[in-house]
Amino acid sequence: MHRLGIAHGDLQHGNILVDKNDNLFLIDYDSMYLPTLKGQGDIIAGLKGYQHPKRADNINASEKLDYFSELIIYTSIVGVAERPEFVEKYNLEDSEQMLFSPDDFNDLVNSRIYKDLSELKGVFPKLLDILKQYLLENDINNLEPFDILMDNYYPKPQILFLKPERGQKVVLGTEAKIVWAVENVSELYLNGTPIEVYQKSHQELFDTLGTRCFELVAINGIRQEKSNVEIEVVDGAVVHFTSSIIKLKRGQKERAFLKWEVDNAKSVLLTYENIEKVVPLRGTLVVSPEDTTTYRISAISKEGNKQTIQELTLFVLDASKVEFKADKLYSFPSIPVRLSWNVEYAKEVKLDDNVVECVSTKIVEVDRDTTFTLSVTDEFGCINYPLTIRMLPLPFIRSVMIPTPNIKQNITIVNKIPRPIINIELVPLNLEDPKFSLKTPKFASMPSILEEKRKVPTGVLTRIGAAWRTIEENIVERLKIN
Repeated sequence: MHRLGIAHGDLQHGNILVDKNDNLFLIDYDSMYLPTLKGQGDIIAGLKGYQHPKRADNINASEKLDYFSELIIYTSIVGVAERPEFVEKYNLEDSEQMLFSPDDFNDLVNSRIYKDLSELKGVFPKLLDILKQYLLENDINNLEPFDILMDNYYPKPQILFLKPERGQKVVLGTEAKIVWAVENVSELYLNGTPIEVYQKSHQELFDTLGTRCFELVAINGIRQEKSNVEIEVVDGAVVHFTSSIIKLKRGQKERAFLKWEVDNAKSVLLTYENIEKVVPLRGTLVVSPEDTTTYRISAISKEGNKQTIQELTLFVLDASKVEFKADKLYSFPSIPVRLSWNVEYAKEVKLDDNVVECVSTKIVEVDRDTTFTLSVTDEFGCINYPLTIRMLPLPFIRSVMIPTPNIKQNITIVNKIPRPIINIELVPLNLEDPKFSLKTPKFASMPSILEEKRKVPTGVLTRIGAAWRTIEENIVERLKIN
């Protein structure tokens, strides 16, 4: 009903019928809600012992009308199952309610039923916690199904395996062990009998011929998991014949370890290929067949009137051979790449989860490093073969840009620096004159030299004039740049 978005609207003992085959039937549909009735008014209040105190304030019908009732009904049923004396204590036979009354909802923690259920273990503390949460809500449309809330407390139980320790057959009058492994379990039952949750096996005496069935039930919270196993009881020889592996790869010289255990037999014969030999009741054999081979154990019962035969076939198969390549492992973006593959002895081939032919090609275009995976399934499982295509960066030629000056107006620079006019009278230079010295200060100015009225060599004056012109030109160039 939750899955279909349906609510009955008035769940209570009078509207739920159970026939002799334990089938459930709902009756009285005047309060029924279906998704097509969304927006219709909630006109039925229901029995108060099954309804949330705020149900009377609810305006529109919805799929949540039954959530509170479901919790009350479930908690009451498991409460009575745990403590049958509650039937008389709460006068359930003649009551219009189950374990809870409307007054209990007004002051739950101080009610008699709350105290009685609080003494119980298992799911009851969590069920009562959810009931308290429900009663804190002022609007029933804020409720969630209690089974979903219980999942937050109790994960789903799991039975990992349930099996006989030594095969599906046992000899009459002998004991055999059943083993199992479970997870997320708070309660455990074997054929209806409670056992410790940490228990991992059960020893059983098989004293009657026929088939015995064992059922393991694992419970956690309100959820449970079941598993069954059958054991055949016979009065002849019983053979347990196993191998470490069943499938071997051809040409790999793989080995298999055969093991047998025979009960209630006086002789055992092992036969394979062209070999036949008597072996002990318990033994092992290492084999490495080149082709598929069947091994047979034949056991004669102690009475000598019955023969039990069990066969075991080792399959020697070809493992897949795979060639997966690309025409280029390095490429540029948007340049096509051809993938190709050739696979032999495969049951299924997939390229990136898409089924493909064993021999084929595909053109792809990628713009980044990309890995393609060829998944090959053969008799021995699935193996993935990755192939990565790597992208090379595109060549980049840097442009040489000369910025254009942003000239807002034309500026004319006029050289108005006055040139000195030098009148020099050339006269013979007498180097022996004590007044003349070659150690004239380095930074002496032109006027100071002239004021000395010395006779200066022509070459010296030429160099001085050239230096002055250079200074002028440098000044002009700086003005232009600025």
